[in-house]
Amino acid sequence: MVRPGLRGSGKVKRRTPGGRAAVFYVERFGSPTCGRCGVVLLGTAKGSVSEVRAMRHSERIPSRMYAGVLCSDCVDRMVRYVTRMESKFASPGLQDLDVERDLTIEKFLPSGWWGSVQKGKLIWNKQKKGFKRKAKSAKEEKPSVSERAPKAVQVEKPKAKPMKEKPEKAKPAREKAAARKIPAKAKGKKR
Repeated sequence: MVRPGLRGSGKVKRRTPGGRAAVFYVERFGSPTCGRCGVVLLGTAKGSVSEVRAMRHSERIPSRMYAGVLCSDCVDRMVRYVTRMESKFASPGLQDLDVERDLTIEKFLPSGWWGSVQKGKLIWNKQKKGFKRKAKSAKEEKPSVSERAPKAVQVEKPKAKPMKEKPEKAKPAREKAAARKIPAKAKGKKR
């Protein structure tokens, strides 16, 4: 019996190397869908894994951020959401901006994004289509090398612990025999 995944799919008649005619069932492949809204993604390759791997990268997915994962509408919503959240926490005039968190969008953002936005560390970079670190103010700048150099401080070194005496290892049988001065058996001699 044909397995359920192949029912209703196309049938192809082929001649086998043994000479008999056989019917082969062609597998159906689903289209890639958006991870957030479930819409079929346009411009993405559809087919078996080996067929998709054989294509060039430019044939597989469009060249935009989150291509092959999110549709263009969801990416636009995400960019707007990120911009609003960052502007709310970055600028003091927009503190009372009423923006609710959307976890369906946030699950596609980098881990730790929310914490860094609350601290005001990340900004959305539109030209590079990604995140960049916020520039530090004059107060937060790192001190120069001369300022960071440690001052000469005498530190007492901890005293070395006395070594414990190791117990003697058991001696092999030959050494025991030599210690007791028992003559080794002579070869070929009988008593």
